[in-house]
Amino acid sequence: MKGCRVFGCRKESYKTWANVPLCKEHYEDIKAETALYYHGKASMKISHEEREIFHSIAHEIPWARRTRV
Repeated sequence: MKGCRVFGCRKESYKTWANVPLCKEHYEDIKAETALYYHGKASMKISHEEREIFHSIAHEIPWARRTRV
C-alpha cells in the first residue's frame, strides 16, 4: 500500500478511506470530519467547504464530485 495521500504527509498508510490510503492520524481525522459533516448537531455541523482533509484527497477519490472550494 502507498503512503498517506494527504499533501505533505510522509507517514506510512494505515487504512484506506474512499479507496485512498491514509496514515492513522489522517484516517481518524477524516472519520471525525465526516461525522461532523453528515451527523453533526446544528451548532457542530460543518459545511462542505470546511472539510479540509476531504478536499486535500478529493482528487484521488473516483466518485468525488469535481468542484472548486
